[in-house]
Amino acid sequence: MHRPMSTPTRSRFRVGLPELISVLALVGIAWWLWPSIEPEPTPDRQCATPNAEFDCFLQVPGGTFWMGAQSTDRSAPGFDPDAEANEGPVHQVTVSPFWMLRFETSVGLYRRCVAAGKCTLDDLETGGGFSTYTEAQAEGTDAHSDRLPINSVSWQGAQRACAFLGGHLPTEAQWEWAARGPKAWRWAWGDQKACAIPPADLGFARLDMASITECTQDGPVYGDALPERGVFGTTGMSGNLWEWTSDWYAADAYGGHAAVDPLGPTDGTTRAQRGGSWMATTPQELRAAVRGGLDPEAKLNDVGFRCVFGDPP
Repeated sequence: MHRPMSTPTRSRFRVGLPELISVLALVGIAWWLWPSIEPEPTPDRQCATPNAEFDCFLQVPGGTFWMGAQSTDRSAPGFDPDAEANEGPVHQVTVSPFWMLRFETSVGLYRRCVAAGKCTLDDLETGGGFSTYTEAQAEGTDAHSDRLPINSVSWQGAQRACAFLGGHLPTEAQWEWAARGPKAWRWAWGDQKACAIPPADLGFARLDMASITECTQDGPVYGDALPERGVFGTTGMSGNLWEWTSDWYAADAYGGHAAVDPLGPTDGTTRAQRGGSWMATTPQELRAAVRGGLDPEAKLNDVGFRCVFGDPP
């Protein structure tokens, strides 16, 4: 119902000492609860540091690339005969420098986050098949599996673990730039068709890539067991586990992207995931432009994440 306009009146508002104390207390609580975002990881977590921890971060330089893929115009940027509609429109994006975990976040890192009281097992599925975080690890009796990538984790659990380090989940643009680089590779290792783990009859030599039509991987593997390295040194961005990003997912999200450090939609019902997983049956499913969305509460055994440091989303 339309309300008639009324003549504004001027009133006095005085802040007394009790009100001021209440406001300052609220500000203090908000500051304490807000996760600390750091510009870079501590030296012991920088991969270039001698004897750096396993969960170390690589510097990813800033740059400009064609984000996305399209299958309609062979002469236009981003052509990929296997591209899906939600991978476009192809658009030029500039990404600022940031730091990214070399491997997917490990069980050991998540276990330390739980021990510090910053992560919770409520964000994990620990009893399902192929889940890498088990009750034994929670009790500290299965430390040899600490280098496995954490999976079966919700979006909130991933976000908490990154905040524990002082970082955050990557945006889709950060993730895709790290995976594809300035030449916008089709896979995170280049334009060569392959699977994350080569079929057993080919071995790691990759002698006959053109013959690969099916991928088989029986669960997630250790990050340092994967044979490929990305343009900036990351490993496992095509395959092993889908990776949560900070962005909300929308099939048409790219239509609203900014040209510099774009963010996803301001709201939604699913969070964007990238990279494919050990469940992929063909190399095409592992292309670095492939996008998906998942309920942020989901805890699936083919879903993990990796953290970044840099401008927070």
